[in-house]
Amino acid sequence: MTSLLFAFSLFLSFSVGSIFPFSISNGPAVNDTLQNAIRSQRDVSKPIPIDRVGFSGVSLSSFFESEGYSSDSLSNLNGLLKENVDGVMIDLYWNEFTSKWQLCPAPFPNNITYTTASNRIVDVLWNNKTYKCDPNLSTDNIMSILNSFIRDTNTDVEANFMHVMYNLKSIHYEKSNQTISLENIYKEKNSNLNVVGMDTLNDTVSLLSSYIFTPTLLKQYQSTSNKYTNSSSSIRYIDSLNETQAIQDFYSQSTILMPSLQTVLLTQYKRLMVHVVTNDMAESSRSYQISSSDKDTIFFNSDLPALIFHTDNALADELCYELSDAYNGTDVNIAEFNKVLLNATLRLVVDDDKTPFTTKSLSKYVRCGYCPIFNSTEYSSQKVTEGNSLIISREFASNLFWSWAPGQPSGPDNCINCTRPTTNNTSKHSDDNGEEEEEGNNIAYKCVALTEEGWEVSNCYEKYLFACQNKLSRNEWKLNNSTKRNYFDIDDDDCPEGYFFSLPRLNIEMLSLMTTVKQENVNYPIWIDLNDITVENCFVSGGPYAQCPYQETVTTDKFVRMIAPSFVVAMVVLVLIFIEKVFRKTPIQTNRKRYWKKAIHEYYAKNDYEGVPS
Repeated sequence: MTSLLFAFSLFLSFSVGSIFPFSISNGPAVNDTLQNAIRSQRDVSKPIPIDRVGFSGVSLSSFFESEGYSSDSLSNLNGLLKENVDGVMIDLYWNEFTSKWQLCPAPFPNNITYTTASNRIVDVLWNNKTYKCDPNLSTDNIMSILNSFIRDTNTDVEANFMHVMYNLKSIHYEKSNQTISLENIYKEKNSNLNVVGMDTLNDTVSLLSSYIFTPTLLKQYQSTSNKYTNSSSSIRYIDSLNETQAIQDFYSQSTILMPSLQTVLLTQYKRLMVHVVTNDMAESSRSYQISSSDKDTIFFNSDLPALIFHTDNALADELCYELSDAYNGTDVNIAEFNKVLLNATLRLVVDDDKTPFTTKSLSKYVRCGYCPIFNSTEYSSQKVTEGNSLIISREFASNLFWSWAPGQPSGPDNCINCTRPTTNNTSKHSDDNGEEEEEGNNIAYKCVALTEEGWEVSNCYEKYLFACQNKLSRNEWKLNNSTKRNYFDIDDDDCPEGYFFSLPRLNIEMLSLMTTVKQENVNYPIWIDLNDITVENCFVSGGPYAQCPYQETVTTDKFVRMIAPSFVVAMVVLVLIFIEKVFRKTPIQTNRKRYWKKAIHEYYAKNDYEGVPS
């Protein structure tokens, strides 16, 4: 009977699992803490325009230069994509001899036999420099890796928005009588020769065409969007303005109107943008002419400008310093923050071997609105042993977030900087009848507070200050130093008029809040509107009753645990009924049968008839 009960329970568990299917991770395996941080930071940024959402990237030229221009140099790219590296910067060369785009910085002599054999490395000399290149390497090798990653993560839970960034360069030569010999060496002699390379820029990303958010889609969005000319039109309904509307109104003032991450990623189902961030092609009659088809697919600086800073240049640090210490008298300089937020520009900071990123400098750049691009050869996969994580993943993964503190989100048992509950943590709250009652030493590490290091999971019953954000100005915050609440007791009515309990939704908002904390000289931690109360590791805003968009409030495990006691009781009752029906022997009925048998036998013995009685 016990085995029957166990089998039935197991069957029930699988049945419930099919009714309530959910898995946080359907794609590549990633460290749980890192995965939760990636997903939660993406989720809070959903209402933000896609060009403002920060990302980190890697320059493939650093891998090619240290390991050679071959597919082997791309072996760790998929691993980087799993660990919060959302951008790929590519140096793309226009070969004036063959009129094709290629990854190798040097032209291939025309006496090389082009085969489909992989890893066929040859030494090619160009401009007094020798390169190790595979003639079969093309942008398709990169795009196939990106395509595979996108397909593996193409779910609402794991989908991220990515960037492909091109630096256009030329394999150039001056046309003269002396260059005839060069053309004899490098120019195609046989038009049927299968030279690896792409004819157009559009062709280089053709494998990803179904996933690309294009300038054409942007124009369609802009033509159908209800763009407000200024934020003053929103003042008339400020009391009923929800946060999504407030964000749309604020960014309608932007230099370029862009759709939100929610719209592009989860409505249009587009996963990446392609940018030409620099164009250093030589001016020549043989240079590549950008076509209308290219402009329909790829963003150029005329569509979305890109500002590139280098770590060896003090300008990046100066701009970061000016923003992080933006004061105007006794108030935070809101105009300085708004200028950065409303200026539609890709702000990239690229390091090199002389000044590679450190954990400190990386956190600073990410926090003040830059998108870091790892370009130093120190991050090459040659620097680590087979099977180990890349240096980028191992040393910098926690510093790629503008939101979470290193090691977060995590409970108090697994982190160093978590705020611990006080010894006498007794607070009061009103019950359903309006009467106050003590909470005692309750502990619930399900709410998020801002600390000097970033966001940390904290005990919801601790009393902290809380962040109130202006509905019409994303960088204006109020912190009432005389009012502290536990997370459950915070209400929008506790904020000044025109403000609501909120959280930063991108790096500049985070920096403006931290600058406000510094300027008003208040103490951390500070509650922000983020928690995973309803579903573990599903961080949502909207108060303690906000629902997780990916998982039922009653999970499979919880559902099984909820019905298990009732199910066991029901099974016991059924078993008892079965036993009672099959094996029951009632003494009254047994005695009754024996009595009548004996009485009939005695009657026939006394009245013995011959034949049939008449």
